[in-house]
Amino acid sequence: MSTDGSTTMTSTRTTPRTAPHRGGLRRGLAALALLGAGATALTACGSDDDTAATDTTTPAGSTSAAAPSDAATSEAPVESSPSPTETSSQAEATTSTVPVYWVGTTPLGDRLYREFEQVTGDAAAGAVQALLTGEPLDPDYRSPFTAGSGVASVTDDGGTITVTLSDDALAARPDGTSKADAELAVQAVVHTVQGALQERLPVVVTDPSGGTSLLGVETGNGVSNRDQTTVQSLVNLTTPEEGATVTGGTLTLDGVASSFEATVPWTITDSEGKQVLEGYATAEGWMDKLYPFTTDVDVSDLKAGTYTVLVASSGGEGVAAPMTDTRTFTIG
Repeated sequence: MSTDGSTTMTSTRTTPRTAPHRGGLRRGLAALALLGAGATALTACGSDDDTAATDTTTPAGSTSAAAPSDAATSEAPVESSPSPTETSSQAEATTSTVPVYWVGTTPLGDRLYREFEQVTGDAAAGAVQALLTGEPLDPDYRSPFTAGSGVASVTDDGGTITVTLSDDALAARPDGTSKADAELAVQAVVHTVQGALQERLPVVVTDPSGGTSLLGVETGNGVSNRDQTTVQSLVNLTTPEEGATVTGGTLTLDGVASSFEATVPWTITDSEGKQVLEGYATAEGWMDKLYPFTTDVDVSDLKAGTYTVLVASSGGEGVAAPMTDTRTFTIG
């Protein structure tokens, strides 16, 4: 970091990508029957200043030694990324675990899904770079950017976060990209950089020429984060990480959700799609934002093999199906 508070991007993602592809599991598992027909609609009551619900466990596979803290108020940090730790005795670069907000499909259209990624170098610049040019671990997620760009720097002056790109390749909205898709992509950048910096501040995206358009969306006046319940999936797993190997007979499920009466149903299916376990977790709240949930599942009776866990939110009135999130894991 320079003396003026700017940060220069020198990030490299280090998370392995060995997970099998699950295709469209999110759209079709029988677990949705758990939710029942009596669920009522969720009400979006938050504001742009709402603090994102945080996960209080270090994401699986993280190399960070410090567990994150919970953010309980709108003044608190918006994410809970572990502190950077040095990974090489020779290099000055450090590895950080940062939240990256990808896009996934839900019954209400595309929404943001959070996944923790590992980046080397500046955490904020690395998180945005991962979103612009990387790939998520979960094959059900995708980047909202079809063309990439480099991140020159990220600065935070206490009132505005400025993301400076290395070129203007992302200034215009590409053919075939709707205005809604472009706005969601901008929100992905906003949520990602806010989470990495632990600051809920307006975000400006600029390029070397001074332009402040991102996919045709003007950001010059600062773009605030939209209400969680309108832009993010209403359920999002943090643990297990995609492709995780479970040992010891216990599968820990944790993440965030806004689900009817704080109930988060889950099911586990085997590689043939047969349901082998079911249950539910209880979140810390519901309706106005996403709240943490966690539960331990006894999988000691399951045979060695590959399984998929699905968590769901209440669909609510007028919604064809609940929002869901899935992870593939292996029992050795």
